[in-house]
Amino acid sequence: MATPPTVPYLQPDSLLGLLRDEQAPVVVVDVRDDDHAGGHIAGAIWLASRDFDAGMTSLARELVQRAADAGASDMNPLPVVVHCQFSQVRGPSCARALAAHPDIAACPTVQIAILKGGYSYFSRRYAPTDPDLFADDETDDDSCSA
Repeated sequence: MATPPTVPYLQPDSLLGLLRDEQAPVVVVDVRDDDHAGGHIAGAIWLASRDFDAGMTSLARELVQRAADAGASDMNPLPVVVHCQFSQVRGPSCARALAAHPDIAACPTVQIAILKGGYSYFSRRYAPTDPDLFADDETDDDSCSA
């Protein structure tokens, strides 16, 4: 049995910096299930953890394409930040599965990370000062169909 890849945690301040920098490409993947309805990071790809296995190949291919479109390189990979509500179970599990996917594992231009503290911490900390980074409407995200 293969050892799952180690996926680093990204500090919330680092994600905030990437989201504020319009020149820095970043992809946020929200794997929350029904708890997604309470709001989300604007522009995030939503692929619920319950549907993750079914949609992972499609997501991996999309991420590889986005990295190519962004001009990502081995030295400057596209950051892909995965989170759930607290990034304790679903987020880390999905991030490790995504990092192990053959399309991602073979693509050094995509770098998977887990948002430390998850959506709960990130939204509590930054929604009051950066409300434009958040959305409540389900149409404001980039849902990934399985």
